[in-house]
Amino acid sequence: MIITIIGLGLIGGSLAKAIKSRTKGHTIYAVNRSQAGIETALAEGTIALGSDKFTSEMADSDIVFVCTPARASEKWISEIAPKVKKGCIITDACSTKTEICEFADSINGDFRFVGGHPMSGSEKSGYSAANESLFENTYYIFTKSAKSDDKAIETLKNLAQEIGAIPVAMTPQDHDRAVAAVSHLPHVLSAVLMNTAEELDDDGSVLKFAAGGFRDVTRIAASEPVMWRDITFSNKESIINMVDLFIDNLEAFKEQIKSGKTEEVEEYYASAREMRTKLPQKAAALAHRNYECILDVPDRVGVIAQIAVLLGDAGINMKNIYVSNSREFYGGVLVISLGSMADLEKAKKLFSENGFEVKG
Repeated sequence: MIITIIGLGLIGGSLAKAIKSRTKGHTIYAVNRSQAGIETALAEGTIALGSDKFTSEMADSDIVFVCTPARASEKWISEIAPKVKKGCIITDACSTKTEICEFADSINGDFRFVGGHPMSGSEKSGYSAANESLFENTYYIFTKSAKSDDKAIETLKNLAQEIGAIPVAMTPQDHDRAVAAVSHLPHVLSAVLMNTAEELDDDGSVLKFAAGGFRDVTRIAASEPVMWRDITFSNKESIINMVDLFIDNLEAFKEQIKSGKTEEVEEYYASAREMRTKLPQKAAALAHRNYECILDVPDRVGVIAQIAVLLGDAGINMKNIYVSNSREFYGGVLVISLGSMADLEKAKKLFSENGFEVKG
């Protein structure tokens, strides 16, 4: 098959690398506004042709992946729909599906459109961050539109399996409701919590105590604002419904506190704890993963350098390191962020073997 990928960033670049290295018989073309990404992909042999526009060669594609933000994806679909050959499968990679499926259905053309959402990510961007393993053991959602057919969905599901993903088919509406609950609402709440704390922090006496719990629940507030603005309005109805539901639950919980209902409050916490323990340990990533190793280290000269050397000698790259002065959950004060679960497990074993107490 001929496969064209529009947008050779993290997702598009990772798709190109995964398809090239893990499948056979496919020719990959790419469209990208950055010439540097095209040149690198060509030099690596990942793609056979690259351009900043959709070329006549690409018009003969069997599949076109549009891996750009939602608004740009709609523009690309409009542009390529009249150019692709009959029966070509066009699919996107946006994190909301109802809006873009309805848009694709409104476009004239003899193409097949299947909504796509690879639930993988990273805090990095661009082709330089692309990784052929990005989709391993993560869900790849496919949603049907009026321009879909079973054959097109099956073709994409088979390709997703080949690159290590777990394909799941669902309706655009079910998808958007699900991600509103487990991805979009958490981003909203993270932003609200961060901004609320900032309002109280007139003299810097509040945020300096931010510990593990606060950092964990506000981590995603550091995500790219323009992207999340577009996601919010693309899925606004589902997000509004989730915010309303959250407010109702929060008001009910507040009333339990005001009424002194200690047993009910304890049960609420217990219920949340039980549900949290049932979450899959390797759930699909809706935002970039974070792999943190928390160490209880002695306060002595050279200890951080020692840790850095241990990791460096083992070929483990530290993505971030900081000292947590507020010990909310752990006795440890040194928090090291790593790039993968494999690196995290390797680091934990390494630290334990060298006399450090690993807390998380």
